Amino acid sequence: MDAQQPSSTLEAQETGVVSTSATAGLAEGAALGTPVDDPSNSRKRDEVLASIGRNGLVVVTGAGVSLQSVGHPAPLSDVAGWPGLLKHGVDHCLKRQLLASDEAELVSLQINIGQKPGKADYLIAAAQRIHDCLGDSLRSRFLWLEDSIGQLKVKDPRLIRAIQGLGGLITTLNYDDLVEQVTQWTSIELHRHAEVTQCIRRHGVRHKMLLS
Repeated sequence: MDAQQPSSTLEAQETGVVSTSATAGLAEGAALGTPVDDPSNSRKRDEVLASIGRNGLVVVTGAGVSLQSVGHPAPLSDVAGWPGLLKHGVDHCLKRQLLASDEAELVSLQINIGQKPGKADYLIAAAQRIHDCLGDSLRSRFLWLEDSIGQLKVKDPRLIRAIQGLGGLITTLNYDDLVEQVTQWTSIELHRHAEVTQCIRRHGVRHKMLLS
């Protein structure tokens, strides 16, 4: 996407909370095959606005936010999404002789099939095989992630800034640090239960932290 010519969706996201929430609701409805004028979209928008009003909004970001923010399909940006990251994992294991060439072809086929509707279980199977190839060493996994998503840089910060502007807590399903790059917020890993609970109790969900 040309950063100099923002789409109407991003323009709406930057105009204010109401526009951002409305856009999010319509986008979700479209993704689910719901007509844009369906009453359920208005209900979703109203629920988001109510959450913002009572400081109770929690935004969950996924690969779509990462792909948008790194300017996909820019070169080397594929790893911001699950299929691209898994393909990188196959190449990583193959180069280090952790995966035989014939098995690499099989895992690559699983990744390709997994991108079809209703076939996500193939992606899960491919991810598990890559995980197994890397073994139990945390260092080996860290080196792979550092070599893939660790190289990602934000090229278009508008979407993350729009999410930040909602004022709620940001959580992410991603391994990258793109949200931190834009917001400069401190992150808390979700498994650190005591810190997460302390953060919410002390500051509420409007605290400037990221749960990853």
